[in-house]
Amino acid sequence: MNLHGRGYLTMAVGRRHYLEMAVDMALSLRERSSLPILLASDEAMGALAAAQFPGVFSEIVPIERRFLRGRARKFGVAAASPFEETVFIDADCLVLSDPETIWAGAGDGPVTMVGEMLGPTDDRYHQGFSTRDLMKALGLQAYLKTNSGVFHFRRGGGLGAMEECLRCFEEEVRPALRSPLRPWRFLGDELGFALAGGRLGFHTFSPPGPMYWEAEIQALDPDRPSKPILHFIAPIPVNTLVRLLDDIRWRRHAAGLPSERSLPTWRREARISRFSWVANRALRRLARA
Repeated sequence: MNLHGRGYLTMAVGRRHYLEMAVDMALSLRERSSLPILLASDEAMGALAAAQFPGVFSEIVPIERRFLRGRARKFGVAAASPFEETVFIDADCLVLSDPETIWAGAGDGPVTMVGEMLGPTDDRYHQGFSTRDLMKALGLQAYLKTNSGVFHFRRGGGLGAMEECLRCFEEEVRPALRSPLRPWRFLGDELGFALAGGRLGFHTFSPPGPMYWEAEIQALDPDRPSKPILHFIAPIPVNTLVRLLDDIRWRRHAAGLPSERSLPTWRREARISRFSWVANRALRRLARA
């Protein structure tokens, strides 16, 4: 493996359904790229991947145990990757077109993410919070409103940036934002990326970016994709989901892999994404409660 080049990395930790999706993401990526694709995992999922999905991933690499606490897993990808440049793609994504545009759209800094950089007067909804209220409460001058489904990082600077994400999440986000009075607030890793990204000045992909947003998912034509990454973050039209599942089944068959677990996993993920999207619309009204 070329340790000084470029490669992709995805993740499966804790539960088998993450591994099933990671396999399908990797197969969709393999159709469109010859670069190495690594799986970062805990010991159990790594052993399962090696035993049941040999050849799908170029290599299986461990995530350090300190990153396996709570929602800190993605902050460990820089330590897990051997590449000079890495594109991380979440397991609950499918690659629909040439991913070279992701590399081309990356900035020259240590980390490039999907999203927008906000100032103190801006106000958006993010992870159950008003960004303006968050910035005021945490004393921030910049806030990276991001989705962590796909991002690019460089080994030079990326290791330190991810360590700062972990520190922000554990020492600032969790102590300041946990509240038994607001149990709907989910403290995800994107809050750590948001704080560290704002302070360190993470780059963002230039518009339109590599990932489909809610309205774009509704209009998605799998035969004419306009972006490379479909992240299951919003309701997917029935006909589109059927087509995506047919493609997953075909890729599995071509690779000599069973699809009995895979297809129900993606149907479940589609249901969860629909529920989450509906719930988040309601939570926007509670963001200032």
